[in-house]
Amino acid sequence: MSSVNNNCFRVVWQKEKPLVGLMLFMTILYSVFSIFNHLHFDSNAWDLGNFDQMVWHYSRLEAPACTQLGLANCLGDHFSPILALCAPLFWVYPHVEILLAAQVVLIALSLIPIFLFAERKVGRSQAYALAVAYSVFWGIQSTIRSDFHPDVFALPIIAFAIYFIDREQWISASASIFLLLFVKEDLTLLVSFFGVYLAIHKKLKLGVLFFLMGIVFFYQEVVIWIPHFHGTEGQYPHWLYAELGVQPAEAVKAVLKNPFLPILVMFSNWIKIGALLRLFGPFLFLCLYSSLALLMIPLIMAKELNSNPHMWEMATQYSATLCPILFMAAADGIARWRKKPLFKISFSKKIPTAPVLILIINLILILFFAAWRGVEHARFWTFTDRDRTAGQVYALIPPDASVETQTSIAPHLTHRKVIYSLDDTTRCDAIVPDFVVACRDINCYPVSYQDMENCMTEKERKGYRKIFESNGWIVLKSPNNSSVSSK
Repeated sequence: MSSVNNNCFRVVWQKEKPLVGLMLFMTILYSVFSIFNHLHFDSNAWDLGNFDQMVWHYSRLEAPACTQLGLANCLGDHFSPILALCAPLFWVYPHVEILLAAQVVLIALSLIPIFLFAERKVGRSQAYALAVAYSVFWGIQSTIRSDFHPDVFALPIIAFAIYFIDREQWISASASIFLLLFVKEDLTLLVSFFGVYLAIHKKLKLGVLFFLMGIVFFYQEVVIWIPHFHGTEGQYPHWLYAELGVQPAEAVKAVLKNPFLPILVMFSNWIKIGALLRLFGPFLFLCLYSSLALLMIPLIMAKELNSNPHMWEMATQYSATLCPILFMAAADGIARWRKKPLFKISFSKKIPTAPVLILIINLILILFFAAWRGVEHARFWTFTDRDRTAGQVYALIPPDASVETQTSIAPHLTHRKVIYSLDDTTRCDAIVPDFVVACRDINCYPVSYQDMENCMTEKERKGYRKIFESNGWIVLKSPNNSSVSSK
């Protein structure tokens, strides 16, 4: 392993102060946005609350249970054991906001390999243009805006894997690729494609190893481990590819019978086509001129073949793992394109460089697709009486008490063993928590306000006592719980 590899962090710290400053600015800015968004109850039980409860259990050296998902071990939801790495954060600062900050740090960390890779391809100044574009790219903003997800661990891992391959540092590259197996089950297929990419780079044995490893882990995680922890007897709970088949095995058979089926599904409507244009357009499609485009295939197919329309949208985290590949492929594509005879013609030298154009495009896109609309208004930076009253409500709930609440309030109360959300899968009369917490002025999606009111009325009819009411907040206590006095 070369000294460049060993000391990439030190090289950036000593020689690239602007990059360090960009990472610090990005971390502070997006962390503040995320936390204020959460404090204004724009986060959600799905997914911040769920992951917070999982990490809380990990921090107590317990299985990552989640009562909102109804799972004693959430490896039965998605296979993301890497989430346990967040547990020590709760030993230092046991609050959900630390996850939001950690997410931004992980994304900012991916700037290091992206910049170093781009510097070798397009030069230092233009690498900075790509780094700034990455920090404002809609895919990055949407990921940070969409609560917290363990997928963000993949961003620096993917970026470092590509960087190490480019530097021919095979041990570090192998370690990075191997880590992807523990981020999320769909990334096992990316590991297989990394194997193909390694084979292209004349590392045939290593490539075959990772290709087979990705396939084996995909089978193990999707067919055995996740169903085992979920209790679905071999059925993967997140298979949403109805046009291919009801489960992975059926999908494989369908594709073998009709190899063009994935292409037909991928371009089956204009929404999907628009999603592809939004991914590649900001890079002038130059990312497709790189061999790194190979790594996009499993991630693009996971998005475009999915039956869930949310997968095609911009305002979600589902494009997160594509972000580092898109930018590094763009840098590589630019380097390859510049070898064309066109760039030897004098007039071409007057055209702004591709990285600068990419930066300009991404800055313009903020005006149309900014994930953080509203931050320019004073109300985003101030707290209402409703927001301030929340602290009084939380103080009423003992840490060992069970709670039922709205999905927007749940992430503020998930450091406990039992919490439920008022949602369309929950029958109000089927749950008997110690406390029920609601607020008339906070979004109660996916149920209506009338459903929430009916549930509260039903609870009171069954003996729950109102112990707090102020600024739209209501707290009910079970008649079987006497740990809190009325206020």
